[in-house]
Amino acid sequence: SGSCGGALFQNSVYVADAAPGGHIIVRFDVETGQRLYESPVMSGFTLQNTPFVGPDGTIYLSRTQNNPSVDFVYAFTDAGTSFVEKWHKACAWTTFSEYATSPDGYVYCMLPGPRIGKLDSDNGSTLAQSDVLDDTDMYLSPHFAVDTLGTVYFSNGGFADGHVSVFTSDLVPLWNITMTNINIGGPSLGKNGILVLCGTGTNIRAYHTAQPSLDINITDVFPRISASITNTGETVATNLSWSISVTGGLLGRINSTSSGLTGVLEGLEQVNV
Repeated sequence: SGSCGGALFQNSVYVADAAPGGHIIVRFDVETGQRLYESPVMSGFTLQNTPFVGPDGTIYLSRTQNNPSVDFVYAFTDAGTSFVEKWHKACAWTTFSEYATSPDGYVYCMLPGPRIGKLDSDNGSTLAQSDVLDDTDMYLSPHFAVDTLGTVYFSNGGFADGHVSVFTSDLVPLWNITMTNINIGGPSLGKNGILVLCGTGTNIRAYHTAQPSLDINITDVFPRISASITNTGETVATNLSWSISVTGGLLGRINSTSSGLTGVLEGLEQVNV
């Protein structure tokens, strides 16, 4: 259906397809579109989720239809000529969902409860899980994103009750925010870890981790060079190294360098060098 996308990894595209008795993952060559081979059948009837691929090439699919007897998240190894199932685990029913893996390969998905779960990529065991989601976090079409530090961003895919929650890698809550009609807009991670969320109309928000920002000004040039460094950012700057080099003068005889280290520069604090 239109709610089942594809997953790209290296030179292959992986797509969920219908098959007698359930569903399969099909591998296609990304350059030619050639259908290469397919996975064993995953039992069931309807499917409205997208496969995803971990950093080690493991292919995952949450094959659910609101029937606990066949609602599982599957993990497959692409052996080069066939798929080999690594494991499958009971999973909560979702539609239009996009799950995620962390850079070190842990899998984040919806477990029965419903809870957010962190799974071991090797065997599917549960390493951490959230509390049972309450009404403000109840999922329609959950979307995940995980940054390079392992921070987990979770959208419930809601409309009027759209909500985004942020967790540590072990699913300890950090902060959350309401976002009407988050169903169509993220969470998406861009350059430098900026988090983008979109609702309807012009409701677009970008978030970033507080960072120091340095403003450097030359304050004097004679009889010696002086400069001020001001931290105009939102958080402390640490291990700030500086260096001033002066060259030129009559017959090029001036060639002097001075350097130093400022251990801590608080927000809005200034140091003269």
